[in-house]
Amino acid sequence: MTEQRRSAFTMIEIVATLLLVVIGIGSVLAMSRLGLRWAGEAVSAASATMTAQVALADYAPGGRTADVGDGDGDGWALVSGSLSVAPGAAYDIVTAGTINGYYVRRSEIGQAVDVLTQGSRAADVTVDVFWGRDGRYVAGLKQRILRHR
Repeated sequence: MTEQRRSAFTMIEIVATLLLVVIGIGSVLAMSRLGLRWAGEAVSAASATMTAQVALADYAPGGRTADVGDGDGDGWALVSGSLSVAPGAAYDIVTAGTINGYYVRRSEIGQAVDVLTQGSRAADVTVDVFWGRDGRYVAGLKQRILRHR
């Protein structure tokens, strides 16, 4: 009598193969989502850093005026300090507002010893960028600048 060979897969082999395929596809999808999230965060960090650079260089970014309580409604307000600084005096000015969809807080500190000439002085500026007013910290810069009148 001739022995017959089986040429089909067993149910266990089919289930095991399907399980491996499902796990593989699930892993690929999860990694794709993670990659997209990381790419989005990188784009946001780059955009927030550029926004911080603008606020660092200009105390009135985009022509916004730092008035008390944002009276003109341009989204940029004086938080503390005074914008009228005596020529040889120390000062600490904090402004904040929304720029490019980010909440930006800019702090500029100048000491009396930072006065270089009659019309120029150095100052330490720190800019912090957040997702929203109470949101997550995205980027920040700190730099010593030269301020001219």
